[in-house]
Amino acid sequence: MNTPVYLERVRFQQALEKWEADCRQRMALRYPAIQYDSDVWPLKGLALTGATDYSFTAPLADFTAKHASLATAFRCHVAELVLEEKIKAIRVATSGFRALRLAPVESLIDLNSAALRSIEATLLQRARSQPSTAKRALEDLDKLGRALDTLAAKGVVPPLRYTMKHETRTELLTLQASRQKQWWQTKAEMLDRMIEALNEAFNALFANDPRLAPGDRIAIAAMGLELCAPSRINEILCLSVEDHVTIDDYAKRKATRQTDGMHAAHQMLLITMKGSKGLNGALNLCSIS
Repeated sequence: MNTPVYLERVRFQQALEKWEADCRQRMALRYPAIQYDSDVWPLKGLALTGATDYSFTAPLADFTAKHASLATAFRCHVAELVLEEKIKAIRVATSGFRALRLAPVESLIDLNSAALRSIEATLLQRARSQPSTAKRALEDLDKLGRALDTLAAKGVVPPLRYTMKHETRTELLTLQASRQKQWWQTKAEMLDRMIEALNEAFNALFANDPRLAPGDRIAIAAMGLELCAPSRINEILCLSVEDHVTIDDYAKRKATRQTDGMHAAHQMLLITMKGSKGLNGALNLCSIS
């Protein structure tokens, strides 16, 4: 008796093999220094996007208990992202594909709508238990849909056309908003205490408080300069005592317009910044209020 041959499964497997061969060839031509099957792709200094080196160790561990087709397709997925040369954060871009580890099927070829809804339900339940994951769940499910579209375009899976259910998106957005509100409330309380502490630090500096070490004084002074003329910290550290000039006391000048009085307090001191990108010294207005 002849063993039945599932032509559909064979077709998908052949499409995966063809996709893998194509990715290998294109990666070899574009990035000959990268070994396709290696655990780490040394992208730093090679990718036009400025991407860092990419490690397959953790992502492929997601699919250890699954059929090899998932790991094969994942590496192809990463190759497409690298070759597209539009995405810097490869690890973030692949999080949607990695959600397939939650599918209750063993093989990529066995993916169907029920399996995808199971992934969606799992991520939703996690977000209910831990609202801080709601934002990540939203992003991963959206990326999962795009990854599946790529797989379908390569003929590796049927056109599943997955989109998140409206009810799921609504609940995840609600959980995300609730979590964000809670985070901002906590942040606001911390920020109030930080501002109070900074104010006390400035008072101690101006009072020549003996508790302040020389390093403390430099740090507090740098904070003051950053508040007055926001710049990169390296520009502040490059300043010398000669990098400021006092000019005419504009407060004594008769204001001819209402705006002149407002500007007067901001034109008492000029700080010359050297610039950190090869520019000539620039002038930044420093408020003395």
